[in-house]
Amino acid sequence: GETLFDAEDPATQKEAEVRKKRLHFGMVFQSFNLFPQYTALKNVMLARELLAKNSPEYKTRKKEITAEIEAQARELLDYAAEKKVFVTEAIWTRYMPSRKMINDIIASGELGDIKMISANLGYELTDKERMLRPELAGGALLDVGVYTLNFASMVLGDDVVKMTSECVKTDTGVDGQDAIILTYRDGKLAVLHTGMWADTEQYGIIYGTKGYMIACNINNIDTIQIYSPDRHLVREIKVPEQITGYEYEVLACRRALAAGELECGEMPHAETLRIMEWMDALRADWGVKYPFE
Repeated sequence: GETLFDAEDPATQKEAEVRKKRLHFGMVFQSFNLFPQYTALKNVMLARELLAKNSPEYKTRKKEITAEIEAQARELLDYAAEKKVFVTEAIWTRYMPSRKMINDIIASGELGDIKMISANLGYELTDKERMLRPELAGGALLDVGVYTLNFASMVLGDDVVKMTSECVKTDTGVDGQDAIILTYRDGKLAVLHTGMWADTEQYGIIYGTKGYMIACNINNIDTIQIYSPDRHLVREIKVPEQITGYEYEVLACRRALAAGELECGEMPHAETLRIMEWMDALRADWGVKYPFE
């Protein structure tokens, strides 16, 4: 296939023309595409800063990063909107076909009325330096816990009236494992746990009055299982094979750009900010603060 920007293929253009277009496109990449010595915001802004470092506009905006993560993101998105630059958060579970498959099953009524979800994601990650260092925004929540929060948001929405949580900290002061309960206005619950000290089964489970669903491998769902209330497997659905998984993000960006949008409908800016607000609130409760805040 082809990737077009303003109806032109960047691969056929001179480098100078491509550089100009890069000033009008931004994307928040996942952790393993980031430079570990920089914050997430610094990674996002780095290309623009390098390309535009001699412009008066850049010089008037350069400042020390001191705000919290949610405020940093808000500044970035406000600036992008002001300059009409496309930006989206590349949390791939929001873009994958498994999301629509789950939504369709819920909408069909097969599970009845949804009452609660649970989600967990844990790996043994203590050999990863970025996970342990506060100056690199380390800890389980921002790296793996964010997937459980996004799963809850995608299934139950965002009308959360109460968050209850506990965390156990590492020797460096970041969160090593977390337990979170989200209470929704309509009485639904999301029970989440995440950590970097041990592998978990990595399930997202949706409980309804007529049965329940297990989404296997929550941060890259490959199988969906439907169970009856008496715990018998009704059917199993395989998620379509993927190339890398990132192709769905690229396709969503292409659709949004073709439509003249500044964000992707799969992950609107307001949703990015809301998840960050939740994570900031959790860290505040735990007393986890980064040196650059």
